[in-house]
Amino acid sequence: MWRRRPETIQPPERFVGAIDAVVSLGVVEHFEDTAGCLRACARYLRPGGRIITEVQRSQSQINYTV
Repeated sequence: MWRRRPETIQPPERFVGAIDAVVSLGVVEHFEDTAGCLRACARYLRPGGRIITEVQRSQSQINYTV
């Protein structure tokens, strides 16, 4: 399976702390470091912003604290 590293997420710096919500449907499970991917996304959220994600059904349970 193709995997990416969270550091490959590089939106423009002007978006850091400026986004109300990040929506990810069936994406984060394709990163080698799923928690790191979510942390990278969280960097762009405003205080109180939300990450909304859906992960495809998996045999293993995903349990991360970001």
